[in-house]
Amino acid sequence: MNEKRLNTLRRRLRERNLEGLLVKGEANIYYLCGFSGVDSLLLVTPDELFLITDFRYVEEAKHEAPGVEIVRRRGTLITAAATKARRLRFKKIAFEAHFFTYSDFQALTAKEKRRFVPVTGLVEGLREQKDAEEIKMIKRSSRIAQAAFMRLKQIIEPGATEKEIADELEMLLRREGASESAFPIIVAAGKRASLPHARPGEHRIGENEAVLIDWGAKFNFYNSDLTRIVFMGKISPKMRGVYETVLEAQHRAIKAIRPGVEMKEVDRAAREHIASCGLGKRFGHGLGHGVGLQVHEAPAIGPKVKGRLRVGMVFTVEPAVYIPNWGGVRIEDMVRVTRSGCEVLSRLPKGLGDI
Repeated sequence: MNEKRLNTLRRRLRERNLEGLLVKGEANIYYLCGFSGVDSLLLVTPDELFLITDFRYVEEAKHEAPGVEIVRRRGTLITAAATKARRLRFKKIAFEAHFFTYSDFQALTAKEKRRFVPVTGLVEGLREQKDAEEIKMIKRSSRIAQAAFMRLKQIIEPGATEKEIADELEMLLRREGASESAFPIIVAAGKRASLPHARPGEHRIGENEAVLIDWGAKFNFYNSDLTRIVFMGKISPKMRGVYETVLEAQHRAIKAIRPGVEMKEVDRAAREHIASCGLGKRFGHGLGHGVGLQVHEAPAIGPKVKGRLRVGMVFTVEPAVYIPNWGGVRIEDMVRVTRSGCEVLSRLPKGLGDI
């Protein structure tokens, strides 16, 4: 149980005149009390914490979340939560709207609609700025991912399929200390690299093909996310030009990162360079996303995102160019916003002269 996080959350609830919050997001529950099970709800009140769960997780909850009162439910999860809230006689309790389905909402408000108030982003807002322990876990996750990739580079060669490479990298991540891959690994060779989220298939890597690999590790519930291009031989002039464009775009974006800067300005630093090289229409997604207990979380870094960077934020910087029937280039690293600028959390080579 993290008292500092809970106190901050309770203060924000008071500012909204809310007497409690029903937390359903699994990452949010873990963030607040350390419980890693599923199919559960955390009820945060001004003075107490109640974890509503079932028989499968009672013992686990006692071990992972000492100090939290465990409520073993007999009926459905939502009905148990509504009953507990009514018994506390609170007049205004919030619930995480992003995680409650419409059926959940109907069950929750079956007897009293006015008691329950939908909210979004309360816990996620706290999670945007990582504390020292979180940074430590993310850095360890990143080191694991980098070590696994360097081992992969020693054995990858033409003739292997995309799926074989992805499977090998998954195994290497676990051998380096990851509990699992942070997400399904992307391996896309040649023309298939124009698909931003290509699924590894049976395509065999050819001589002189470029291979896009997007991977990450999960360590102690925290994630990492990286992308590199591996070249299987000669690099064509066109590939060299596109690669250098994307690499310079990333360099400019990273240089723009510091506390107080608008998030969309960081995106603009990369996007304008790609556009100046005539490839603006080939970069169709945001520049980055937060990474922590989830692979994709706040903050988002994009052309229309409002908000400013704050110390402790961790997010990816991943400019890209995708050209149908030719291929694609994406270079991705994670950064931490510091008081004076940012710290790049990965050290894998990415200059053409280094890879």
